Amino acid sequence: MRLLIKKATIISPNSKYHNKVRDILIKDGTIIKIAASITEKVNKIIKHAGLHVSEGWIDMQTNLCDPGYEYKENIDSGLLAAAKGGFTKVLVLPQTLPVVDSKTSIEYLLKKASTSVTELIAIGALTKGLNSKELAEMFDMHESGAIAFSNGKKYIDNPSLLKMGLLYCKNFNGLIISSANINNINPNAVMHEGNISTSLGLSGSPTIAEEISITRDISILKYTNGKLHFGTISTTEAINAIKRAKKEKLKISAGVAAYNLLLTDESLTSFDTNLKVDPPLRSKKEVNALINGIKNKTIDVICSDHKPENIENKKCEFEYAKAGMIGLQTTFSCANTALRNKINLSQIIELFTANPRKILGIPNSDISVGNKAEITLFNPNEKYTYTQDSIVSKSKNSPLLNIPLVGRVIGVVNKKKFILNK
Repeated sequence: MRLLIKKATIISPNSKYHNKVRDILIKDGTIIKIAASITEKVNKIIKHAGLHVSEGWIDMQTNLCDPGYEYKENIDSGLLAAAKGGFTKVLVLPQTLPVVDSKTSIEYLLKKASTSVTELIAIGALTKGLNSKELAEMFDMHESGAIAFSNGKKYIDNPSLLKMGLLYCKNFNGLIISSANINNINPNAVMHEGNISTSLGLSGSPTIAEEISITRDISILKYTNGKLHFGTISTTEAINAIKRAKKEKLKISAGVAAYNLLLTDESLTSFDTNLKVDPPLRSKKEVNALINGIKNKTIDVICSDHKPENIENKKCEFEYAKAGMIGLQTTFSCANTALRNKINLSQIIELFTANPRKILGIPNSDISVGNKAEITLFNPNEKYTYTQDSIVSKSKNSPLLNIPLVGRVIGVVNKKKFILNK
């Protein structure tokens, strides 16, 4: 297949074409020519006003619900949503039924995703059944393709297990992804604890629930000299703790969910259950701290934290609704809307491309002749409104419907295939 991308601004800092407008010719999944104008005969031409391209984006945290909860999402629908959102690779949490805690479960995911444009990267469970009682068979999962290990959204209550996991992963340069939240500080919490929760009469989760867990995990990381990534942080003190750890040269990184950059707890006055997420929407002060954490490079990546929920788990009283929102198709738009006047475009794209690859040990594939064509196409300045008709996920639990956003994904090219948005 021969594919021609026309008049695209290339955002690829390691490429000599960075920030230049060029045509890109792709043959059988490889970039074979980049020039000011290419007129060769091809199978498909991609043209779009304001078109930009970069290396393919990586989502460091998503839920695809398969196996066990396919009525919420499955591998096919989830990876299609990822492609529509500009992702060429996604890391999938292991909190399924059964839990992804064995060699066969890793192989099941990779085989089921093998034909998709977007590549599935499996995260193995850190503990068997995510029960925080016994380490899972990490080496077997690593041998089968697991690139990282996590307890999903479940906090690892037993510090000894985290210590052993970090030590064990050193044998194969593995990564542990931690959920930074001690749920039992207030197990009844449904939102951020602050003035808004008080005024609404809802039970709140204090920021210390996140901060205490991060401080503990960093202490264990320092002891083991392992490699640790915090999937989604959301508080000022969490940022400060990670910043100090980076100054100590610990192997640490952190992500933030796109929704935590754009939305605040003030939105919850609507009692829209789609706004009930984990970590919760924080105050304006905390959101500003997150943005500053991106500016000073304490925060390394932006993720979707995509968590589909069926209508029964959302169409109920706020207290009883399950936490989570779908986000694969809106991650970039959400982040770009929040950040576009605060950092430059190259810095935003770095949070989706170079930084995740560095954390995961995946080589960069910049936009250069001879390199594999793993490309995301987008217009960072295009305004659009996300509608229910555009959702390809099985679940529809997004609070961003009918809200104007800035930055639209055009599509992806990967694995000798492409998918474009209409």
